[in-house]
Amino acid sequence: MRFLTVAALAVLSLSGAADAQAQTYPSRPLSFVVPLPPGGTADVVTRVIAEHMARKLGQPVVVENKPGASTMLGTAQVARSAPDGYTLIFATDAIAVNAVLGKDVPYDGARDLEGVSRLATLPLVVVAQPYERYESLRAALQAARANPGKLNVATVGLGTPHYIALEWLKKSAGLDVVHVPYQGTAPLVTALLAGETELAVVTLAGVQAHAEARKLRVLATTGAERAGAIPTVAEETGIADFAITSWFGVALRVGTPAAIVQRLNTEVTDALAQPLVQERLRGAGLQVAPSTAQAMTALLRDEIEKYRRIVALTGISRP
Repeated sequence: MRFLTVAALAVLSLSGAADAQAQTYPSRPLSFVVPLPPGGTADVVTRVIAEHMARKLGQPVVVENKPGASTMLGTAQVARSAPDGYTLIFATDAIAVNAVLGKDVPYDGARDLEGVSRLATLPLVVVAQPYERYESLRAALQAARANPGKLNVATVGLGTPHYIALEWLKKSAGLDVVHVPYQGTAPLVTALLAGETELAVVTLAGVQAHAEARKLRVLATTGAERAGAIPTVAEETGIADFAITSWFGVALRVGTPAAIVQRLNTEVTDALAQPLVQERLRGAGLQVAPSTAQAMTALLRDEIEKYRRIVALTGISRP
């Protein structure tokens, strides 16, 4: 009985401490870690969000770029931080991919992190060059089956959602194509326009201008829903559960007091509702997609399990 009383008092003490912490939050600057180099889309998006959050929170929100090890260095810093709401991570689908394909990952993405809010999604698409070559993904797949081992398909590299989407499509549609990896979207698009590869899995933002100029044809999106008039891979192939979409969000150390997480969610989603912020994100090719903290946490965990299933199905090995 005495043990139960002591335990109950301990729980109440911890709860009281968390409540007091939440009431005075934030009392010092926040760190917003970007696990990618400065100057890219992630960096731009984070700085726009951080600027708005700082005004609302009354404290500086310092953006800290910490690239390296496929985003694992920066993510590890946040996964090991105190659960107090002062260290945030610009979270991407790399957390899910690394959980399945990463080597010596120094944290558990499903257990060490929890969500604040999703920020945006970035549709991936299958594109063809030249524009006139294939009228649909079905036509491209028919050509691939008629010419096994002869069609080149580009992605931005091994261990990326683009590559995993390609391998899933190859396995499910029974394709024999040659994967050609490039180090980033810009060199991939350059090679595609030069005719070095016939097909590619790439972000819609990376090819939209060329598609509008009828230099490339967008055949399908890998997402669960159409991107405007662009059909999904699932619709074109009959692979019912085919869905891969890149996403960005905000996360922090698991165990952060719920009131602090909710405060951060309020400020992040408020930032995403601002016309100027939406304009900046859409200008980067992103689809603004705020969420609850609970939904972001579920996304982190569900994506890890999804990639685990795909890797088991396709037999993809660690890069």
